[in-house]
Amino acid sequence: MEPEVLELIDEFEPPFKFERVILPELVNRGWLMVYEIPWENWLPVNTDKEYNDILKINLTGFYSDV
Repeated sequence: MEPEVLELIDEFEPPFKFERVILPELVNRGWLMVYEIPWENWLPVNTDKEYNDILKINLTGFYSDV
């Protein structure tokens, strides 16, 4: 995370839910952006093996617009 986001987190009293407090605040400040990945291009990474497999794939064609 960017240092500004970490500073933002420090502004809130714990405990809080990141997705209910921080994410909406990032949206309000215009700091949060999303990019929709088409389902056919989705590459889940849940294990070290999957991560290493992904590193071997040339993703240029999948994400050339990013």
